[in-house]
Amino acid sequence: TTVASGEGLAIVLRTGKQTELGKLATLNETSVPSESQLSQEMSVAVRSLVTAGLLTGTSLMIISFAQGFGVSVSFEVAIGSYLSFLPQGLPATITSLLTIAAKRMADKNVLVKNLQGVETLGAITLLATDKTGTLTMNRMDVVSYREGHGDAQSIGDETQLSPELLRTCRNCNNVKVMEDGRLLGDATEQGIMRMLLSLDRSES
Repeated sequence: TTVASGEGLAIVLRTGKQTELGKLATLNETSVPSESQLSQEMSVAVRSLVTAGLLTGTSLMIISFAQGFGVSVSFEVAIGSYLSFLPQGLPATITSLLTIAAKRMADKNVLVKNLQGVETLGAITLLATDKTGTLTMNRMDVVSYREGHGDAQSIGDETQLSPELLRTCRNCNNVKVMEDGRLLGDATEQGIMRMLLSLDRSES
């Protein structure tokens, strides 16, 4: 497991790939990635066009040969018909469209690492992500507080916390304040420490 906060002692029984997290990492490395919906649809479309081209080209070659044309002419007719069915511009068109979509997302500060991800993102209905530190700055601030059964009070320059609450916030906090003003520790406790420091400055 992982320790979110606090202190403690632990006995290490397994390390590396022998741990449960290591097993999950091994499964992730050995898993075969599945094709996206766009790739599957393109494969189906290309197979259908190739099949139609082969049938049409073969039919035209038989008809042309039956009409008295030579083998070479009939074969050329079949090849020309077959090539007309090949979607030669399809990959370039799909890439151009995905690139345009990725550029529009970049204008909204969304970085796309893989162009296929644009199509996948457009097909999903639910996105679950760990936002703290990933989509956010992993910074928390105290905006209000409540003591006992009273109403919530907003934090401001004139905030007056009770001595008991101030003592609890100071004693139950493991954040280290560095000489340059940086705070090291849990994000929640950093928010409480910033509140305490702002209150100290306002009192002074």
